[in-house]
Amino acid sequence: MYKPVFVGPIEGYVVNQLKEHYWKVERTLSREEVLQEAHECFLRCCRRFPKSKAYNTPQAFMALFKQAWFNQFTDLANYDTKHRACVSVESREIKLEEPAGSRRSAATATNCSTGCACNSGISSRRNGAPGPAHSTRSRISSCPAA
Repeated sequence: MYKPVFVGPIEGYVVNQLKEHYWKVERTLSREEVLQEAHECFLRCCRRFPKSKAYNTPQAFMALFKQAWFNQFTDLANYDTKHRACVSVESREIKLEEPAGSRRSAATATNCSTGCACNSGISSRRNGAPGPAHSTRSRISSCPAA
């Protein structure tokens, strides 16, 4: 009968996955906290893993853990996206970013470095990486107030 152990291939899978995807949760969780979340996910999988001989293999457990961990990590990344805080370099004030897809009136939106409502400072990067979508020069030149 297969008894799953976290140290080894399962922990290695989580560490390798974090190398590529840690940026999605780094604003709200440290690496140690993410590893702890993975260990809790592992323990939940151990409790739910079937005891029958047909499914009691390392491959079946790894498939169960991968799916459960993917779902848990996606939830953590979504939480991080919702509660992301950015610091404005010009004013040094902490502001909460608007969730993706929310609509604000143009009168209240101040997105570019000049403080107008032209939206030239909104990030349009395809991968959602933090930082400005344009260089400072193109952002200022595209702003009608500059």
